Amino acid sequence: MSLLVAALVAAGAAAASSAVLVRGWLRRRAAARANASHACNRSERRPTAVGKAAKATSDAAERTRAGAVGGLGLGDVLQVDDETRWLGSGLLLRESSVVRCALWFEAAASGQGAVLSFPPPVGEIYWLAPADTALPTDPPSRLEIGGCLLDRSESFPAELEPLGREPMDLGTRVVAALYQGPSAEAAIVLGGSARSVVFFGRRIEAEGYDRLGSADPAEA
Repeated sequence: MSLLVAALVAAGAAAASSAVLVRGWLRRRAAARANASHACNRSERRPTAVGKAAKATSDAAERTRAGAVGGLGLGDVLQVDDETRWLGSGLLLRESSVVRCALWFEAAASGQGAVLSFPPPVGEIYWLAPADTALPTDPPSRLEIGGCLLDRSESFPAELEPLGREPMDLGTRVVAALYQGPSAEAAIVLGGSARSVVFFGRRIEAEGYDRLGSADPAEA
């Protein structure tokens, strides 16, 4: 009988210990959910890399947004892998009044990255950052950036239309050149009368990035 009582006591103690562990796990899960909810509320006011918190705009609003190119526009929050960028300003590039692409810059408080988008049917984007590379007067047929060789895929004279607050000032006309490397490397060169700039990075297919939503870049 004593062995039976001892077994019952041991089983009761194990059950009590398990209940304590379960209650602790439930408390931790509830706290995590509360923190996640609080983070989402913060993200709606100011997007960060914590997740998909910004509200998605409707397709109708998407089509009417000023300067939207390839489904992207001012205030959009994009994510590639673990990196998030908030588009705060941009330059619209036209050739003979035809939109060729748009170069978007991160909101001031967000970072220094850039994103290049194209009108349909091109679905890919260029995920870029400024590159310090010496350039001749005219964009060359080949570039070397960070040990990577890129060949020029196209070049065209472009009229620049600023979008948003305080975009990069390159004047009103540039020669734009697009470059691609042997893998997914990509670059754009904007050659102006006063200076030239280079943005280097990689090509991202349409399914390789997420548009988390949109928020007013004036909040940056």
